[in-house]
Amino acid sequence: VLMRKPDDMELVDYPPTLAVGTMRIRLEYHFEPGSDHDGVTFRLPIDFAFSASPAIFDWLVPGLLQEKLTYLLKSLPKAIRKKLVPINETVTWLLDDMSQGQRSLYAALEASLLKRFKILVQRTDWTEELPLHLQPRFLLFDDEGREICAGRNLKDLLSRGSGVPRTQQEPT
Repeated sequence: VLMRKPDDMELVDYPPTLAVGTMRIRLEYHFEPGSDHDGVTFRLPIDFAFSASPAIFDWLVPGLLQEKLTYLLKSLPKAIRKKLVPINETVTWLLDDMSQGQRSLYAALEASLLKRFKILVQRTDWTEELPLHLQPRFLLFDDEGREICAGRNLKDLLSRGSGVPRTQQEPT
């Protein structure tokens, strides 16, 4: 239950859809820490999902990006992390410097950190253990709008989900 209605300036960071090429992807938001549904869900037609790059969804939505960047930077090895303090100022600079959509979130982060701090961050330096609400969630559906499967790993969903009725998939 919301204690108050969010104003328009707050809602702009949580859009109802996301443009991916010519496709408009419907987004659903769920706030239930610890639940598999927590965070943002990208509702993808299965045919489109096969051609979509999973990396574009790592950017999530503007309302979650600052928190995700903060978490990622705080999770870096100490030798790297101590060069980025204060973290909140680094995150603000990164948000201003990075361009969404031109490359993956991690490639954009690595390029910006190299540019500003002259620090080379390897892909293996980033944690893979993100809180659920900072990971994209996908719900795949067929041509008739029937849900096929849902989960956090798009590649796994596509390998299991194509042509398999939703009742045979993991619960969403």
